[in-house]
Amino acid sequence: MLSLNRGEWSELYGVLFLLVKPKLNIVDSNLKNIDSTIGLFVLKEVISKSKIKLRFELVHDTILIFIDDEEYNTMTIEQIDLARKSLINAILHVKSKTGAFTIPTLDQFLQDFSDNNVFKTGSSVKEDVELVLFDSRQERNVNLTYSIKSSLGSQQQY
Repeated sequence: MLSLNRGEWSELYGVLFLLVKPKLNIVDSNLKNIDSTIGLFVLKEVISKSKIKLRFELVHDTILIFIDDEEYNTMTIEQIDLARKSLINAILHVKSKTGAFTIPTLDQFLQDFSDNNVFKTGSSVKEDVELVLFDSRQERNVNLTYSIKSSLGSQQQY
């Protein structure tokens, strides 16, 4: 059973959110969609930067899951979306400054999704994930790396 802090659970939530909503929007400094960029990028893969390499490849409505480049499992977007909703509910309802906590209702999902591996990186690695995106303007895949930050632990609720 995984015991993670709010930030670590939030990183997992970010990955699940991307897998469920692979059409990415570019926003301005006020987080308003830039209309000319809607549909510009579509997520194809999420790759962890952790010691255990997790890779999630989107193929239609299915997610192919690889651990250290070996195919591990497949899941539907619906399965991932159910877990995403359960996860955000758990994150928002745990008392802030609780430290690490478990989410027993997600145990089987986490086993199926990543063999209980998480997106933990070493202190020298600044990026949490690499995204492979299809750029529809250039008609090619681009790789971008990101560090996932969360404000789920702040007073402002989403």
